Amino acid sequence: MKSREATARFDQAKRLFAERRYADALALLDTLDAAYPNTKNILYPRALCLAMLGRTGEALKVAQQLVARHGDPRAARLASRINAKQARGIVGNAADIDDFVVPSRRMDWRMAAAWAHQNRFSLLGAACGAVVIVLLASVLF
Repeated sequence: MKSREATARFDQAKRLFAERRYADALALLDTLDAAYPNTKNILYPRALCLAMLGRTGEALKVAQQLVARHGDPRAARLASRINAKQARGIVGNAADIDDFVVPSRRMDWRMAAAWAHQNRFSLLGAACGAVVIVLLASVLF
């Protein structure tokens, strides 16, 4: 697989994930993982997809692999969250892992800042849209 094709597939997987089409995103990420094995930036979204699909055992295995090979702190947090939920016996649906996808009140400021940085263009678009609405409202009324 050529680099350009891999980038296009990864971007498509990100879009599918954002649309909550986790199984479709996972299929693309599995293809990328076969072409580029043990790549941190492929394995972490793959672990998230698995977790969101309720396949927490597989997600935990991938997260632990990421921590062992790459020392990935995101994967360590995901593994910790899955372990905590499993210990309480309540893992198994998307809501249990959802705070790894969008920021919540439980996130610390560093995680929220990282999420905002990753989604800066979406946030910028929303902010510009709000400004335009306010300006139009002030002109029309």
